[in-house]
Amino acid sequence: EIELGHDVNIDGDSFAAIRELIKESYARGGITTLSWHATNPVTGGTSWDVTEAVYRIIPGGDLNTKFCGYLIRLRSSSAA
Repeated sequence: EIELGHDVNIDGDSFAAIRELIKESYARGGITTLSWHATNPVTGGTSWDVTEAVYRIIPGGDLNTKFCGYLIRLRSSSAA
């Protein structure tokens, strides 16, 4: 729920701590991959909520602005 501005992930791990571990791994030559399980912008449910969302979040969709807000928060939190 980083896209919602939360400080911890769905497992309760601090995003700040994760960021530091990624930096430490990079300093040692490591490669880190991440996955993002976003909140369903239609229902507010988890990423496992299968309510159709794509047609509503793409440009022209009624939830495009909301989804773009998710992306902006994701980007700004990763730049910290």
